[in-house]
Formats: sequence, structure tokens, C-alpha cells
Amino acid sequence: MDRPLGIDEFDDIWHIPRGNGKSINCKVIDSDLDSPKILNDPNITPNHLVFAFQAPLPKDGMILDYSRWMATLNAVLQLDIAFMRKNPMAQNPKLTFEVKLGYRNKWDPVDKWTLLANSTETR
Repeated sequence: MDRPLGIDEFDDIWHIPRGNGKSINCKVIDSDLDSPKILNDPNITPNHLVFAFQAPLPKDGMILDYSRWMATLNAVLQLDIAFMRKNPMAQNPKLTFEVKLGYRNKWDPVDKWTLLANSTETR
């Protein structure tokens, strides 16, 4: 992202990790987020990070798609937060997620996604 967005501020940009063989509107970070290369980069802050995924995942190099008969899609996001002495732990910290859910029809271009829902959740 070029700039951090405010709470409840959604942009119209889709961050697509798997376009035509490359990412679109995002830079995929293949290393661990706690690596020194990432931690010491002044251009990467928590407000600039976007976690994006597309489902279903490819299988044996083949791009798969969902059938219209698939009734539900469930996902679980599990966070492992590492302790760092320079970042003190607060009592009952809160984490805010700004989430967008979109879809693309089978024959649409890889960068044409349509917003289905968005939400801001604080836990």
C-alpha cells in the first residue's frame, strides 16, 4: 500500500497475490515477517501490511475454481504474535481487522474483482 488507511476506510484496490503469474497491486513477501530484513526496513510498517489470499489454492500448477453449487466457504485466521522487548505488552490489547470479501467470475480478467462485503472488526 502507498499509505495507511484510517479505520473504516476501504479502498477500491484489490491486492491480488496470484495474477497472471505475478502479484497485482501488492508485493509478496516470501520470508518470515520477523526476519531482520523485514523488521529493519523503514518502508514496512504494520499499517502498510495487507494479508491477501485467494481460494482455492492451485493444485499441481492448475488453477481451480469453485462451483456455484458450493454452499459455504469457511476460513480461520490464526495469529502467532511474537514477544519483542522493544514493544511492551499492554493489558487486554485490541486488534482491528479491516476485511474485504470479493469474487471474480470464471471468465473475468484476473484483476476484475467485485466487492461482496466489507467490515471492520475489533477483537
